[in-house]
Amino acid sequence: MANAFAMGQHAVTNILSMIAQAERKLEEAAPASSEFPALELMMALVIGDEALVYQRSTGVMCGRELKEEVVGRGLGIDGMLSFD
Repeated sequence: MANAFAMGQHAVTNILSMIAQAERKLEEAAPASSEFPALELMMALVIGDEALVYQRSTGVMCGRELKEEVVGRGLGIDGMLSFD
């Protein structure tokens, strides 16, 4: 989930930049957009204390230890707080 938060942050940065440019009616080149680095796709399902995770490189994994890695506390906010 932390990656989703970070991707959203990049999207908001780009949207606000475009709005600011439109409001100022700038005809100069558009400001450089913020790009999020490519990540390996992952799907995860958490039910109770267990997580089921699929990644192309590792296949299907499941277990209690994955729950902390996938969602942590607060649906990944811990990972977002440490994201640079």
